[in-house]
Amino acid sequence: MPNTNEQAMFKYFESAAHMNEAVKDGVARENAQIAEDLREPSAEEIKAIDKELEAEREKERQLHQAKDKTEKKDDAK
Repeated sequence: MPNTNEQAMFKYFESAAHMNEAVKDGVARENAQIAEDLREPSAEEIKAIDKELEAEREKERQLHQAKDKTEKKDDAK
């Protein structure tokens, strides 16, 4: 019967080693994601974001102008 006990111990430690590896991989992925999140954006990325924001602002201005024109027409009636 000692053979069975040794096999069980081997399987236990083998399973623990696999779990340990999985945890290490998960931690490494999380750390990589955190590092990516903390990375400062490049000047090109900032310019692209600014360009997108300006386009959004322009759309909002146009919507407000259209709304103002509609209100003026309604007031004129």
